[in-house]
Amino acid sequence: MYTLEKEDRQRVTVASEIQKSAFLACGWKEVKSEEKVEESEPEVAKPKVGRPPKK
Repeated sequence: MYTLEKEDRQRVTVASEIQKSAFLACGWKEVKSEEKVEESEPEVAKPKVGRPPKK
């Protein structure tokens, strides 16, 4: 698995060398997968929104 990062700190993980080379050609840079991005806000589970029950 390869982790790549854009200048705006957006990250993507790909599995193959071909995908990696395509991202590198588009200006992405490879980063070590051990690095952890500091999360500014922890993810909060959103409540599931569905249809109201039939009456």
